[in-house]
Amino acid sequence: MKKINSLHTLTKLALLCIVALLTTLFTSCNDDDDDFSNPEITGVSFASNDSAVVAGIRQNMYIIRGNGFSGLEHIYFNDYDTYFNPTYVTNEVILVTIDAETPYDYSPEAIRVVTNSGEATYSFDILQPAPTITSFTPAVGSAGTQVTIIGEVFNNLESVYFGDAEASIISSSDSEIVVTAPEIEEPVQITVTTSAGATVSEDFFGGLSYYIYDDALNSDWWSGGWGETNDFANTTHVNGGTYALETQIAGWSAFQVGNGGGTIDASNYSMLQFDVYAVSDGNILISMNYDYSTNVQVVSLTAGEWQTLSFDLSSFNITEIQAFAIQEYSGSGNTLYIDNLGFL
Repeated sequence: MKKINSLHTLTKLALLCIVALLTTLFTSCNDDDDDFSNPEITGVSFASNDSAVVAGIRQNMYIIRGNGFSGLEHIYFNDYDTYFNPTYVTNEVILVTIDAETPYDYSPEAIRVVTNSGEATYSFDILQPAPTITSFTPAVGSAGTQVTIIGEVFNNLESVYFGDAEASIISSSDSEIVVTAPEIEEPVQITVTTSAGATVSEDFFGGLSYYIYDDALNSDWWSGGWGETNDFANTTHVNGGTYALETQIAGWSAFQVGNGGGTIDASNYSMLQFDVYAVSDGNILISMNYDYSTNVQVVSLTAGEWQTLSFDLSSFNITEIQAFAIQEYSGSGNTLYIDNLGFL
């Protein structure tokens, strides 16, 4: 993920400075290495420029200064046992990198060093890192679509934007955010901002290139099928906008819509995609252009949740788009709610 507020990183120049600093530190302290007094921490500095600090960032290197570090056994940041290289320890200096798993927002925040002669504690904050986005669903929707964003370090959430439009936050935890998508005119990236910084999604959220159904059936398309009852303005389960399409399908029966307008060249699109909410677990068979047995896709549905289904149009072996059907394929019947149906 692209980080807007990047954290401190060690540059090549900084690394050279550290090497020079280490040479000074560990040669000047050799005479004190046999001091086994109780440890004491007097200060901490950022290793890249040896500047004094009172807080640190995970995966960065720091210098702990004091005395009595000979015989060092453990270093704890917020009670997290942290690896150290004994070569980088003298009686007066410890050079250590804060581990990526070190907790933050911890109480009390402190460094604790333990030697074979005793231990010392020093107040030191671990700062919250910037957030990361790993995925979001659905990838396609319109204003009002409920979008779930998955990632890390969403603590102290401040805002979520779809492009330049702010989304309404429904709920959030440290690893998941649920929002209502705002009005957008084209596919956009999602930005999550916390008190520690911001991150932008690699993938884009946006609308379909061609809609068969979005709050209403496309006026160029007709509806048909067999053994089904349809409601094109249902509000029971909606995944964006005002309405969803409800279809109550008997076992082995099918919901079907067809293109009654001009020819639609399949090569202009790459994917068939729609959101579906099933009342019961079961299987469905997806077909195009009245081919119900050869170039088809069978999908398992999980009851009680929205799923975004995407299919490569080339898998249906078609040159133009004439019709689309969903057949109940478990034999027990099901009620489905369909939204954002169309082509990418």
